[in-house]
Amino acid sequence: METVVIKLSNEQVNDFMKENSSLLGLAQDLARNPENYNLIKIP
Repeated sequence: METVVIKLSNEQVNDFMKENSSLLGLAQDLARNPENYNLIKIP
């Protein structure tokens, strides 16, 4: 199991708060559009 940090821009946070307001929504968007996110793996 890996630990991954999702680094969100202020704009992404604002959009997320307006539209999805749940971690499930974020996870679904991440699965559909991984290129939109800055993922940082922690060893």
